[in-house]
Amino acid sequence: MKLKIVLLFILSSTFLIAQNKISGTVNDEQGTPLEGVNIQLLGTEINVKTNTAGFYQIENLANGKYTIEVTLDGYFSKKHTINLENSLNNSITLTLEKTIKRSRKIK
Repeated sequence: MKLKIVLLFILSSTFLIAQNKISGTVNDEQGTPLEGVNIQLLGTEINVKTNTAGFYQIENLANGKYTIEVTLDGYFSKKHTINLENSLNNSITLTLEKTIKRSRKIK
């Protein structure tokens, strides 16, 4: 009986450890959602892309400090660090700035 209780406790603890997620949207400077943005969880092999609504999600993360790097051709890359501490959902909205701004024609 004690063995069953100990196993149940261990399994429950393991299940609770990996329940965090990071999600959010990536927009341009005008607030338009950006599709195909690369979201890399630094120090891991985890890599996702935003959908047509600019939404991304990384699930099953243990508690700890994570840094995401956000990249898209034609935009400056951005890094964001978040500390996950038993919070089930961490929503991060990021804005990317274009690398080349349109300039006015010189007459």
